[in-house]
Amino acid sequence: MGSTYIVYADVLFITNFLLDYVILWATARFGHFGTSHLRIFFGALLGACYGVLMIYPELEFLYELTTKVLFSFLIVILVFPRLTIKKYLQATACFYGISFAMAGAVLGGSSFLSKSPDLFQFLNIKSTALIFGVAMAVILGRWGLIYLRRHWQKSQFKISVEVFIDKKSLTLEALIDTGNDLKDPLSRKPVIIVEYQAIKKMLPVDFQQCFERYGGDDVTKVLENCNNASWITQVRMVPFHSIGKHHGMLLGYKPDLVVLFGQEKIVTKDVMICLYHKPLSTSGAYRAVLNPEVFERAA
Repeated sequence: MGSTYIVYADVLFITNFLLDYVILWATARFGHFGTSHLRIFFGALLGACYGVLMIYPELEFLYELTTKVLFSFLIVILVFPRLTIKKYLQATACFYGISFAMAGAVLGGSSFLSKSPDLFQFLNIKSTALIFGVAMAVILGRWGLIYLRRHWQKSQFKISVEVFIDKKSLTLEALIDTGNDLKDPLSRKPVIIVEYQAIKKMLPVDFQQCFERYGGDDVTKVLENCNNASWITQVRMVPFHSIGKHHGMLLGYKPDLVVLFGQEKIVTKDVMICLYHKPLSTSGAYRAVLNPEVFERAA
């Protein structure tokens, strides 16, 4: 006598929603595709509704391969707006890649938790095995780019950045650094660290004098000794932590505009420039280090 399986639509809906949300979040993080939690929520909601339809035999045609692919594109378009066609294809490929990795982790987790060595026991997915899939998606989302950065050439993570300050502009090479998560503590704007010497001529003359006098030793003295300057409203103190320095400070300067020349041109004001008094690259290959969140804020 064959086994009878009972499928609960509410459980199926919630499971699909949670898994889709994690996959879409990981896709956004891994590929640095601009979106919001609200868009991810609606994308996961749409995916969960689609998943529940499988319990209706008369809607079997919705699960043909072509329909699945088209539905995937629909979710990607909903969650990641204003992308180029090339970017949409990349986002969809990333979505599927993370989905497959997550599915593999779920099957592996099911095998690990199963008491039976029978291969076909894999098909009986335990709810606790889903933790393995969620963990895989989180790992890819949070640490995937760090791994790629370590194993790919750094040149693939460099872009040109044009900075506008007081009707002046300067273009320099910047390294996209996943380890740079600096933000202005007041506005929460992501930070681009720039060599002072590279951007010096764009800054007010009295600011240059003040920074060169005090900035090398203790940037807090710049504010203490130059607090009546006209540019004082443009500067911020940005705390940072690094090896050997747990309570460091960088001096931030608010630019008028920043243009990023990556796979597509991005224009943003939602960024803070932080000045560094030493070279960032010994070879001079780049003169700025960019927080990847700049792309998310600008999208």
